[in-house]
Formats: sequence, C-alpha cells, structure tokens
Amino acid sequence: MTRIVRKGTISLSFLLLLTLGLAGIVASGGGDGCADCDGGSDLLTETEIPPVATACDATTALLSGPGQDGVVTFKSVTPDRTRALMDSCNSQPEATVTGTLYLPSGATGELPAMVVGHGSRGTGNKYVEWAEFLNERGVAAFVIDSFTPRGVADGQTVPAIVEIADAMFALAVLGQLPEVDSNRIGIMEFGSGGGITTSFHEIKAAVNTGSADFAVHIVFYANCNVRQMSANISSAPILMLHGEADDWNSASVCVDFAAQLDDAGADVSVVTFPGAGHGFDGGGAPTYLPTTRTNVDCAGEFRLDTGILRNFETDATYASRDEYRAYLDSCRGQGATVGGDPAARESAREEVDRLLTEVFGS
Repeated sequence: MTRIVRKGTISLSFLLLLTLGLAGIVASGGGDGCADCDGGSDLLTETEIPPVATACDATTALLSGPGQDGVVTFKSVTPDRTRALMDSCNSQPEATVTGTLYLPSGATGELPAMVVGHGSRGTGNKYVEWAEFLNERGVAAFVIDSFTPRGVADGQTVPAIVEIADAMFALAVLGQLPEVDSNRIGIMEFGSGGGITTSFHEIKAAVNTGSADFAVHIVFYANCNVRQMSANISSAPILMLHGEADDWNSASVCVDFAAQLDDAGADVSVVTFPGAGHGFDGGGAPTYLPTTRTNVDCAGEFRLDTGILRNFETDATYASRDEYRAYLDSCRGQGATVGGDPAARESAREEVDRLLTEVFGS
C-alpha cells in the first residue's frame, strides 16, 4: 500500500472569490467512462470566466421522505455537459431522483452523513454494504440512484456531470433533514471522479445548496484521465483510493492529479493498493469486461475556471468541443478488469474510518 499525503493551504484565488462575493453568485443565480466528454466550446483567458446565468436552487429539492423504508425523492437536473450546468442550471431538463437514507440503529440527534454515489454499473449490494459500514460508525448514509429514475442501464452512456448534479442536490436535501447535522455531510463516490469535482466552487455556484457544504470528499478509483480542474477549490479534505493494477482509470495519473490539486490549495491524500484493480472494494471475483471503454491512455482536462479544454500531458488546447470529443474518442481503449480484492477493501475501509473519525469526530 502506498500513501501520498499532500496538505495544502487555501489558494489565493479562493480567497479572492470569497472577497468578491461568490456567495452572492450562488444565491442569485459518466459514469466511469467519461468525466465530461464535451466540457466547453470556447477558449477563454483567466479574466474571462463566464458567470452563472441561472443557478439551480437545490434548497427546494426535497419532494418526499424519508419513508419507513428510508426512501427519499428529490428534484435534480440532467445536464448533457459540465458547461451546461455552469452556464444555466435552471434551463437543464428536470429529473426526479430517489435515494435511500440508512440511519444507525438506535441513533438520536443530528448525525453526520455521507452522500453515496455509484459507479457506471449502477446501484448494487456494494453500496448497501458501505452504508452498513458507515452506520456502524455512527454515520448516516444517503445512497442515491442516478440511473433507474432516468431509465439508464449503462453509465458509460451518461456524462458524469449528471451524477455530480444529483450529489449537489442530495447535499441540499440532507441539509434539510432533522436527522442530519448539516455541518457534517460528506460525499463518497466511485469511478467518475465526481467526488473531486464537487469540491470546485464553480459547481457550487451552479447549484445553490444553501448553508450545506461537503465537509469531506472520498473518491474510489477516480477517472483522473478525463477530468475537470479549477484553481478555486474547497479546503475540505479529499481522499483518493485507487488500485495500482486498475486498467480502466490510471492510478499513477491520479497521483499526479493530486499534486496539481495540492498546488491549487487542496487538502488531498492518495492511497494506492498493489495488485488491486477497478472495483476492488466489491465482493465479486475479478472479471474481464471486453466491451468496457477505458481511459488509461487519455489526458483530457476541462478547466472550470477558464473554460479551456486541454491535454494535460502535452498542454495542447482544443479550439472547440467537437475537437475535444474527437480526441477523447481516439484515446479511449476497450476492455478492463473489474472485481474485488479483500485485502485492498479492508485497507480502504481503515482509511475511510480514519478520515471520518478525524473530520466528524465519530
């Protein structure tokens, strides 16, 4: 097991945003396969950051629940790319999403909670097991289902920004529930890298979550090969957990990405597990999936703060969304192995337990 810990400080650009009143902006207005296949269309300079035209008000997202079975229904949106959410969240197609709230047995008072997303294969027993793990530590778990309500079976056909939007709406929903301490909500995400993207202030400006904010970001086998980036990042800790043998999303690229996040002021740590592959925290034996589109040979990045699409290995920029998508189509491979690794799973649970104890005090 390899641990790389990087402890940054709040970036100057973050402080400038706070000084200029980002909160006022907020108030007014893929799965594993592709983090954002068509992020933006124009090249912008650092001084031409586009404003949020119409931010979504996620504070009104709660529709019903939690019922006796823990099911909560809430509103969200279905953007087709990150830039669409940023530019005009309210104009995106509306969606009704469900999640299940798992509460620790016998718990009373306001609890810390984690929004639990899912990978490109949708919900399953693994996420219930993670909910049980969290409950045993006195943490509520809100397991959301981004696919079933939308009639989606394969996350590789859905841009990751859909799950990111759901996570932001879920954050606001949890912040309104009497069972949850709105100051102690985190996110646990698998595969797309959305657990990192939710730490960027451009996303928080697009979806108004009221006073709720993620206190911690835990990300399993993130897609760091096709990613979003911004200099405007939360100071909440980020933990990245990755198998070194992952042939879907590269572990080494995530280590390099952590260094870039650290330079931007993030509090980020990376733990890699020798011999472990994609989905190492699951219970099934490793299985080769020949039709899976992989990202290990890609180096695509959409800068949320500038609108620039670039290759983070060569620093080449793409003049249009179509040009960027053509690059991603050319770099993506096919065929990956997915399956559990008991030793890595246990080590990952220890890492999660350590960080949540540090952040939540539970």
